[in-house]
Amino acid sequence: MTFTKKQIQDSTKQKNANAIHKKPNPRQQQKQKTQMTSTKNKTPTFKKGDFLIDFGQVFKITQVKNIKNDSGSDKLLVFTPYFKKNNDSDITSSLPLSNLDKTTIRSPLSKKEANTILKILSDKKIKLEVVDVLTAKGVLNQNDPTIVAQTIRKLFLEKNSKDKKFTSSKKYIYQMLITRLAEEIALIYKISLEKAQTKIENKLKK
Repeated sequence: MTFTKKQIQDSTKQKNANAIHKKPNPRQQQKQKTQMTSTKNKTPTFKKGDFLIDFGQVFKITQVKNIKNDSGSDKLLVFTPYFKKNNDSDITSSLPLSNLDKTTIRSPLSKKEANTILKILSDKKIKLEVVDVLTAKGVLNQNDPTIVAQTIRKLFLEKNSKDKKFTSSKKYIYQMLITRLAEEIALIYKISLEKAQTKIENKLKK
């Protein structure tokens, strides 16, 4: 069958029109969303002088060394506690950059994110709920500031409840969670640890 030039042009126009009005493929949309998410969740790039958060504690990167391993070349992050105490003044940790995604290490919060975390501490929607010691300890391992703030709020309500017994173990974990969160708040707001802790306690009392 032979087509005229006009018929071919009309057919091409129709195909283009169909392409414009064609409904998006749900699988394709999901694939695009996944690609966007994976981009956001990329392993952060750290350099000397940067801060990182591990188990809720603030560390400062003092060195980034080039090293060789079985996979080829890599970088070794060397970091030390930023808010030094007597018992950890000489502590230095190191981690190959390629192993970073196997940990819960993260970058510090932005100031906007920190404001959101502080609001959780006075969130009236969080009701009194008994938190067992093992769960509270596990919160530090997750290194998630949202969960830390929620747990602090729950423990605060439990501590101030006349009907609940607040054990010495819970007191220790409660204070540890506040201390760790205070480090990141102090870093972000550029204040002392004492002022950061007071800021947290004042939010809890609201």
